[in-house]
Amino acid sequence: MAIVVFAPTEIEFNSFRSVLDSCNYRSKTKASGTCGSNRIDICLTGMGPKNSLQNSRLFLRNQRADFVLISGLAAGLVKECRVGSVALYYECLSLQAASNCLKFDQGLGSLVKKALTEADIEVTEGRTVTVSKVVSTKEEKRELAENYQAIALDMETHSLATACFEEGLPCVAFRTISDGSETDIPDFGSAFDEQFNTNNAKLLLKLAAHPVLSTRFIIDLRKALKALRKSLRTVLQTDFSKWSLD
Repeated sequence: MAIVVFAPTEIEFNSFRSVLDSCNYRSKTKASGTCGSNRIDICLTGMGPKNSLQNSRLFLRNQRADFVLISGLAAGLVKECRVGSVALYYECLSLQAASNCLKFDQGLGSLVKKALTEADIEVTEGRTVTVSKVVSTKEEKRELAENYQAIALDMETHSLATACFEEGLPCVAFRTISDGSETDIPDFGSAFDEQFNTNNAKLLLKLAAHPVLSTRFIIDLRKALKALRKSLRTVLQTDFSKWSLD
């Protein structure tokens, strides 16, 4: 099976390629390899709705795939989505897009859930919401959960799914939770420009200004990345032939 995997950030891109049985760099933003019997092509799309939509569109125009896997890190909006657990999405909303609700392939979702649960990975199913800014407070998370009945949020899933549907490609989405619904994180918004390029000096200042929050954030991030690698490898080595026959 030929699977495309979208990675929004460099840290996720490096985590994704680390789980492959073999990996070849095609460029700074592309890698390919195998995992189990599946061929994997990874694309670094960039952070945020605009970057992810533009770069995923370009990648899919010249890439053969049976389906697309959208993964990475997310913020939990409900108590069930704890740090290190998985949010498996059945649909996605966007706060920006006019064509709002996108639904993911149910057959793929069932196989992904089965693989994760058999690996003793905690899974919560539900709706996600894509936002265009960093959400840092538990109050903001509660508001999004209540207004959109969502279990998690991120900044790319809706855009990436849009690119898949434009190309007629099935897709499935799951993300590992890096900060929980009742956890504040440092407000990193000012550390990014309009194109979500990182200003490292401003990022370090934000971390230094909030030592307690920053320490908790880093601990949770490390836990989430370890869990992400486990969940991604579990899914990527799955035999998806049953789905292709359905």
